[in-house]
Order: sequence, then C-alpha cells, then structure tokens
Amino acid sequence: MKVSFLTKEESKRQQEEDFLALSQSERMVAFFNLIRQSKRYFPTKSSMPEFEKSNFVIEIKSKINDSSL
Repeated sequence: MKVSFLTKEESKRQQEEDFLALSQSERMVAFFNLIRQSKRYFPTKSSMPEFEKSNFVIEIKSKINDSSL
C-alpha cells in the first residue's frame, strides 16, 4: 500500500488524470461501481424495509373554524 501526502489540488488533479486515462467502457464500469457503493452509505427507503413498516406522520390542525370562512 502506497501512502502519499498531497494538497487538495494535487489530489484532485491526480484523480482526474487517473479517470481520464481509463477507456470509455472502463469509465462506465467505474461509474456503476460508484453508484453501487453509494447505496451502501446513502440507502433509499426502498432498500430499507424497516422504513416501510413505520411511517411517521405529522398532522397540523388549524385552530381556525372552517365554517366561518
């Protein structure tokens, strides 16, 4: 494992160069891998069944009598 210390600009430039060195098909695969990995850290409601069981509903009731309008 290689450890290197770079500034933010140097790191960004290196990442961009590495990405642009990939072929178009490799870029697509890298993009799909990124999407798959992001689902692990940012799950959606459909991927978490416990959200479907317990919905939290907030009801705001008006103090104004509707018949007086």
